[in-house]
Amino acid sequence: LDLVLPGWFVDSAVYPLVLDPLVGTRLTPASLPNDDDSPDVAYESTNDEYLLTWARSFSGSNIDIRAQRIDGATGANTGGLLGIQSAGVSLKPAVGAVATTDRFLIAWQQSTSVFGPWDIECRAVDAGTGSLSAIVAVAATGANETCPDVGGERNVDDEAIVVWDDDDVGILAAQVN
Repeated sequence: LDLVLPGWFVDSAVYPLVLDPLVGTRLTPASLPNDDDSPDVAYESTNDEYLLTWARSFSGSNIDIRAQRIDGATGANTGGLLGIQSAGVSLKPAVGAVATTDRFLIAWQQSTSVFGPWDIECRAVDAGTGSLSAIVAVAATGANETCPDVGGERNVDDEAIVVWDDDDVGILAAQVN
């Protein structure tokens, strides 16, 4: 592990100089066996809470999206394990926080088969309670829509931006309120 400071910073620093890296303890948010992958995490400041999401594989035709809320101060699990999507094949979850509504938005690629075609779906999670919104199709055109990512607004709007790759036209995006 190399901890490095820029030379210009060291040259103008007041001694004694202390390097205090932001490395915390290792957390185990849930029982995550080897058949879990594609983790993503977002932070929501009003509730001082993280949401970790991942895909859990039960079989080639049953891959679910799961999530766990984590207390920002203690690192402890908040509430129970959340079943975000449990139908068909759900892959590559991505999560972002929408601070104005104290919610997280999780997006993922969805199909009935591991071979596609893929759609992009999403669902909101209330940061304070863990309650789930309905599942919404963001992109369902018949083309392969894959590799979603989510970016949230901090202080202005009640929306997130979901981006994905569409095999027919390239990178696309949608605002999700």
